[in-house]
Amino acid sequence: MNEVFARAVIRIGNIGKRVRGRIKTPEQSDTVTQALALHCAYVILIHCEQQVSLKMFGAELGGDMSVPIAVGEELGARAIIGRAAYVPAGSASTHHLDRLGQPCVGQRMSQDVLSHGGPADVTGAHHTDEQFLSHRLLSLRGLLGPCSGRYARGMDPDRHGDADALPGMIDFAVNVRPGPPDFLVKALVDAVGGLAAYPRESDEQATRVALAQLHGRTPDEVLLLNGAEEGFELVAGLGRRHAVVVVPSFTEPATLLRKAGVPVTEVVAWHLGDAQIPAEADLVIGGNPTNPTSITHPVDEVLALPGLLVVDEAFADLGAASVADHRRDDLVVLRSVTKTFGLAGLRAGYLLANPVVVAQLTRRRRAWPVDSLTLAALQACASPRGQRYVAQQAAQIAQERQHLCRCLAATGFDVPVEPTAPFVLARHRHAAAIRVGLARRGIAVRSAENFTGLTAEYLRFAVRDRAVVNDLRQALDAVMEEIG
Repeated sequence: MNEVFARAVIRIGNIGKRVRGRIKTPEQSDTVTQALALHCAYVILIHCEQQVSLKMFGAELGGDMSVPIAVGEELGARAIIGRAAYVPAGSASTHHLDRLGQPCVGQRMSQDVLSHGGPADVTGAHHTDEQFLSHRLLSLRGLLGPCSGRYARGMDPDRHGDADALPGMIDFAVNVRPGPPDFLVKALVDAVGGLAAYPRESDEQATRVALAQLHGRTPDEVLLLNGAEEGFELVAGLGRRHAVVVVPSFTEPATLLRKAGVPVTEVVAWHLGDAQIPAEADLVIGGNPTNPTSITHPVDEVLALPGLLVVDEAFADLGAASVADHRRDDLVVLRSVTKTFGLAGLRAGYLLANPVVVAQLTRRRRAWPVDSLTLAALQACASPRGQRYVAQQAAQIAQERQHLCRCLAATGFDVPVEPTAPFVLARHRHAAAIRVGLARRGIAVRSAENFTGLTAEYLRFAVRDRAVVNDLRQALDAVMEEIG
């Protein structure tokens, strides 16, 4: 047994005993237990060639450490990145603990370690005991505040696919197409020369006109957004009494509504037509096509949903059934250009709604909410050349998606529904272990565990070109052989 590992685990236990003496409530005690378990699992992955049992350290850690020992072993078993994929041992990267399924605790603790002087050796060469662990444990404003016990039984709902794809990995985790295309790069480069000036109202108007024409709407029915997610923030500020989010679906709407103090009910229904919406709901949010299920819902099922209806059409530009051209007083449609055009780092989206609703959503916005580069990107994407690119991508994705589905089926996955978006939801009883094995081979896939209504048996795969999918197939064959 690695002596450094042994000393580190014992040290974590000793710190925990001291910190526990200063904890006043059961909720805080639970959080400390989670945090200690995370660090135990972290040390396992960093200092050992393979996972080992913490039970051998029971005598040193004491009886009151039985829960973090058990949880630490569980988290270690669920870890999705192997030792080789980590940054060097001792670094306090947020990825270490984020990938153990408890990012809310892990990120804050590791950020604190960094705040004490940079990457730390886990044995304490650079930091005292209190600096290494208990600093954040004792900060009730941070760790022991909104995160207490919230994710003890699953992944943080705010955790997205980009957390799975470390630099250098083959990325099946993020639903963004490779890009951006050359014509869009040129439009952005041309716009850089005007960055000394504030965004011009004339450019904003021209962008609204272009998008309105694309959907057969008028410019006053278009609201430009700093990413489609901003639309959910604005809707959350409308002061609705009771919101319903049909799930499994994108997790941000429910999170933003709750932050705004809006009561939220998550209704599980893979098909929107099956959703049982409570009578008191005055706001309903659904996706079409839905992330992560990749289901496209018929227009009549979408429009049958009651209340102020918000439809997330982030992937609908690829030809899915859309309600963007429907005019209704109680309909809001959110659109994104970042997925198809490979622009996730820019944040570019827009909203379509009745002019009265647009005015309500605009009332509390700051000045210049959308920057000049975003305006240039939106105009280029809405242009005829941009729409030709979308059509080309739609045809290419359809072919690539078929190949991906065949690959998954051949390696034992079940694809429960016919996918229609640039990603595929697949199920396997060994999904967690498969995810581990792929990560160790440099391939990132998205766990669907933190989508309400799904479990750790579901993985989401972004559609990629045939050559990359062939690499995935080879890796899956090797992983399946390991699992047996």
